[in-house]
Amino acid sequence: MNNTNTTFHSEKMNDEDQILNVFPISKGKRVLVYLADMLLNFVLSIFLFSTAIFPIARGVLDYQGKVDTMTVNHQRMLDTLYENNLLSFQEEKSRYDFDTSFDYSAQLFVLDLLQEKEEHLFPLTYFVSLKGMDKELAIQEIKKYDTSGFFAEEGFVLKTNYVEEFLPLLDDKDTLTNQGRDDLLKFKSGSISSMYAFMIHDIQGEDSALSSYRSYYLENEELSKKNDDIIIFSSLIAYLVSCLLYFLLIPLLSKNGSTFGMIALKCIRIDVKNFDIIPKWNRLAFFISYLVTSLPTIMFVPMMFVAFYRLFSLGALFYMSLLTLALVIVSLFVVIFNPFGKSLSDILSRSIMIDNETYDNILEARIHKYE
Repeated sequence: MNNTNTTFHSEKMNDEDQILNVFPISKGKRVLVYLADMLLNFVLSIFLFSTAIFPIARGVLDYQGKVDTMTVNHQRMLDTLYENNLLSFQEEKSRYDFDTSFDYSAQLFVLDLLQEKEEHLFPLTYFVSLKGMDKELAIQEIKKYDTSGFFAEEGFVLKTNYVEEFLPLLDDKDTLTNQGRDDLLKFKSGSISSMYAFMIHDIQGEDSALSSYRSYYLENEELSKKNDDIIIFSSLIAYLVSCLLYFLLIPLLSKNGSTFGMIALKCIRIDVKNFDIIPKWNRLAFFISYLVTSLPTIMFVPMMFVAFYRLFSLGALFYMSLLTLALVIVSLFVVIFNPFGKSLSDILSRSIMIDNETYDNILEARIHKYE
């Protein structure tokens, strides 16, 4: 039996010098095996997180209790804004719906500008009336957040063309033009939203003029971090258990040391030293390799319980995914440029993947060799 460093194997079948050539599976199939195993392990991780790990952790660590406390604090924060004329609501049923209240408040903001009033110019009220800032200085600071240029250069007034567009708002029998509706939406979602965010950011800061609001905000930040830690902890446990089941237990129980992905794509991993199945004691090394190369999926494990945009704020999971994704990309380039389609793990472990038919031919060749 001869083998070479190029992962090419010639097996002498009998005394008549019949030769069997052995090559690894194609590069495309090698990538498909990786993707299939990563996907199946990912699905198993989500299942374990959703049905067992997270439900247990949230009960033991009082996840819902923290959520309830944050909800009460959020309501108190909104009440603080209402009490200080920094936000308005139209109906009691929408009192604690910030988006609805802000939209109504932004409408009042525009109406005040048209009527040259200051009752609902909320950022101006905060910085001048509550924080004691010079009015002209406050206007200059607030207008920096006029992202779409609606305000005139002097004062806290709209440009003439926008005043004309928005005037129909003062008459219940009149309606805005299409352009007026578009500009009003742009003004609310752009400039007013940015100026309001600037005000809220200051309220949350150390130099806040509303200490009660800041206290509720800081408590919610701490509670949110604790709940995020519960999610991160549960995700890590779910991922680890999933990998233990899928990448260690299944290959150990499998006669050929195969994962479900390998079984589905009809291939097998063998040692390049002797072209035999990887021994059980050596499969632990492959488990560690699988554990690392499947990590890019970990940030999405809690996706059934967490809003998609929040997944990126779970720092530990996000950075694990990002760093290991870089490793996977490097390994992918190795597969592409390696003449035999080997990944980093294949090279380091001195193993290759071949299809089942090729392995059957190897076994048959060995039988004929000793006949």
